[in-house]
Amino acid sequence: MENFQRPSKLNAALDPSIDAVLLRGLHADPHDRFPRIDQFGEQLQHALRRMVGRLRRRLGAASLAIAAIVVAGVAGQALVQGSYAPSNMERGHVS
Repeated sequence: MENFQRPSKLNAALDPSIDAVLLRGLHADPHDRFPRIDQFGEQLQHALRRMVGRLRRRLGAASLAIAAIVVAGVAGQALVQGSYAPSNMERGHVS
């Protein structure tokens, strides 16, 4: 095979499965490439779908984590500033 760099080495956002498809498509020996261009396209499309699915899962988990941090921060800030003060009834004072 030619000395092609893995695409993911140039762009870390790319999934390694894309490397495999692209490097196979660039192979110096035609017998080691995809037999038909539509097979190459199908494999590349499959690899891209996998990559997008993984990114969605990562972003979904990251979004939940960020939301939890924001909520905890707001609640903590409210407690620190004294925004949460027990009512007179909670203190045992009845007017």
